[in-house]
Amino acid sequence: MSALVAPEAYVDLCTTTVASGGYTAGSGVLNVASTGSPFPQVQQFHFYIADATTKAVKAVGLATAINSGTQWAVTMSTDANANQNDVVALSLCAGAMDQIRTDINQYGTRANLPSTTGQKTGNTYKCTDSPYSYIFNGSAWDAYVYGMKVTEPVSANFSWANQGSCSVSSTYGGEILTFVKGSSDSLRVRYLAAPSTPYTITALLVINMTPTSYNMAGLCFYNSSSGKLCTLCFQLGSSGYLELARQNWNTTTSFSATVTNTPIALAAGEVWLRITDDGTNFKFYASVDRVNWVLCETVSRTAFLTPQSVGYIADQTANLFDSTAWLLDWTQS
Repeated sequence: MSALVAPEAYVDLCTTTVASGGYTAGSGVLNVASTGSPFPQVQQFHFYIADATTKAVKAVGLATAINSGTQWAVTMSTDANANQNDVVALSLCAGAMDQIRTDINQYGTRANLPSTTGQKTGNTYKCTDSPYSYIFNGSAWDAYVYGMKVTEPVSANFSWANQGSCSVSSTYGGEILTFVKGSSDSLRVRYLAAPSTPYTITALLVINMTPTSYNMAGLCFYNSSSGKLCTLCFQLGSSGYLELARQNWNTTTSFSATVTNTPIALAAGEVWLRITDDGTNFKFYASVDRVNWVLCETVSRTAFLTPQSVGYIADQTANLFDSTAWLLDWTQS
């Protein structure tokens, strides 16, 4: 770092922000706001003071940076044991570099996702117990799944219809719906108020259910007053094939009709679904990669129900084992 003649100059060169009452002339201490600070959390590094014109080194010093949680206190002093060769612009010790690498690349359980305090734009966090990874955008953590940027659903935003003995968990990120075994159709619905038209809902579901006829999970338009639903689901058909089914339901326990029902060749597990309401029609889409979408159906938005809500559903008709549907993405656009 050339032409460093005073601690204020260091602050100016690094475009950091001096906190209120930050530097007091002659004190040798800088109180620097943590946002944008170049200093590692608790490390020492050498600096030099040079003539602004000739660049000749006048003194070599030692700086200690300590982050108190809200400010950086940077103490500078002369290091009699140092020489110019110790300094190359800003020479961080190996421990400081390790700290920087740790700050940038973090990992741990989803429940321990770090707070945004002290994070720098571009920092990453990889979950060790779920598909999520995160990149800090300067103010918040952006969620990614399989390299795709997603909107992590917030469990508190959803309400239940026909919950029964089902439950949800957000421990591993998103929302995991555990739907219990049964002997007849009974849709378990998690819904929220529909946005203003036009809108699109894109969702990623990881489905884990027994291979028995008519077990299903997917998206829905829902009228909480009448109880009617228009659903787009992946289900296991009577033929044993995985099917993409568009259905109408009178209520959560009263099936009306299958509108379309197409066997598809997909690996069991992750499915991308999309529903749109443009104010005139519903449109239903499916994808295996969230890039290429297949339009499954277009239908008048009032052909079967008057939409009030949107959500996701699961149904297990076989009296065998409990199953799960993990909602990893709920993007409204």
